[in-house]
Amino acid sequence: MVRRALLVALMAVLLLTGSASAATASVNMVNYGFNPKNQTVALGNSVVWRNVSTRKHTATPKYGWYWSQVTVRPGATSSPITLTQAGTFPYHCAIHPTKMKGKITVPMGVSPSSGTTATWFTLTLGTVQAPGVEVHDVYIRLNGGAWTLRAATAAPTFTLFFTAPGTWEVHTRLRYQLGGATSGWSPVVAIPVS
Repeated sequence: MVRRALLVALMAVLLLTGSASAATASVNMVNYGFNPKNQTVALGNSVVWRNVSTRKHTATPKYGWYWSQVTVRPGATSSPITLTQAGTFPYHCAIHPTKMKGKITVPMGVSPSSGTTATWFTLTLGTVQAPGVEVHDVYIRLNGGAWTLRAATAAPTFTLFFTAPGTWEVHTRLRYQLGGATSGWSPVVAIPVS
């Protein structure tokens, strides 16, 4: 009986921990603007749009493969959109496209954060495989040099090592392989390598 109670308590803690790890960021639709205009959201977290104006607005991604258009009536809040891929994703209001523009930025993860030339680093590019025919273009550079394509992958993680000591920088963008449209770049991550 004690063992069963302990097991139930442990499962409750795990469930609470799992649901508490995801967060939802909020963007307000105010008159003819988004506030904040640029929102950063961790991989796997969500964003909602709250319309605090008196007019209907949308959150329409530049490319439909980021997420589906969200329409929000005055005083309402959209359903959450979960961001599953790293990159920067521009959007606008389809009703007021020249006035209302914003961006959602999703950083990638890197583990470990530093190491040696013998260290294997894991880049977390998404929480799931990139959908459809999308891939992540992973670019690297050493000590502020020229950016070089290191990989094009649909996998949610990518493992690599660096061949020389110094400060390596990494960033990624999502690319639609049919036509070449891309998201914006994820924030640059600097990785010290000794």
